[in-house]
Amino acid sequence: MRRRISGKGRIRMAIFEEIIRFASMGVMGWGAALAIVGIINFSEGHSQQNAAKKEEGMGKVVGGGVIFLVGMTLVPKIASLISM
Repeated sequence: MRRRISGKGRIRMAIFEEIIRFASMGVMGWGAALAIVGIINFSEGHSQQNAAKKEEGMGKVVGGGVIFLVGMTLVPKIASLISM
């Protein structure tokens, strides 16, 4: 059973959803930046024939991709969980 939200509650919910949207964008930006740093580290390791640097770079690329996906899929669902 859903509750009816008054006018004031709708405004608060809209503000909350906007905050969640910006948080999602921030998490996606963080993940993308980490992936870019990982690509740079991987290319440096490749040019210097440094296996440890390549491994670190790939770890950052994968981690950045996972963080980006979390920001894109899970963070926006927070608003729907709270508005129930």
